[in-house]
Amino acid sequence: VRLSRFRDKVVVLDLGGVTCGPCVRLLPELARVATDYAGKDVVVVPVFDGDSPEAVEKWLSNRGATGLTHYFH
Repeated sequence: VRLSRFRDKVVVLDLGGVTCGPCVRLLPELARVATDYAGKDVVVVPVFDGDSPEAVEKWLSNRGATGLTHYFH
């Protein structure tokens, strides 16, 4: 993902993985921020490193965070 895509926006960048304990604990807060600021100049950008798209989709779905747009490194 290129951050220039979000020019003139506040970017909340989260780097994580599906086996990361702190990432799991942070996910509900990230989802809340994304919802609270939807349609405003704030974007939440979760980036997953080393995980397959399928694993991330399942991981997010199991945690009720399917509304987050996510990216892969």
